[in-house]
Amino acid sequence: MVGMLLVGSMAAANSFREMPLEERVVESELVVVADFVAPASCPEDSGRWCADGRYMATFRVRNSLKGEVQDGEIVVQCRTNVPEGSPEACDPGRYILFLERSRAGHWIIVGGPYGALNIR
Repeated sequence: MVGMLLVGSMAAANSFREMPLEERVVESELVVVADFVAPASCPEDSGRWCADGRYMATFRVRNSLKGEVQDGEIVVQCRTNVPEGSPEACDPGRYILFLERSRAGHWIIVGGPYGALNIR
């Protein structure tokens, strides 16, 4: 019985809770509809985070639903090395992206797998 509770607790610890839509919008600096363009290189000053399994992509912004975009393209960290928390937005498609700016200057997705909605 104790073993079943322990296994259940460990599984729950690895699950990712979906934030309500309103909360994702509030937590985001930028909410956009954007098309995947291509994989992007890691910034030179990215340090270890890019080398340890995270990926970047360039997106072309079609519409901004919250916040402003300086030019038409943004660089987004589209996947992480934590499978259950990874947004998986590194594939061709059109996405609604809920974003916040990282300290390194690129955008990161708010809400893990629920912060990048593939709409095409």
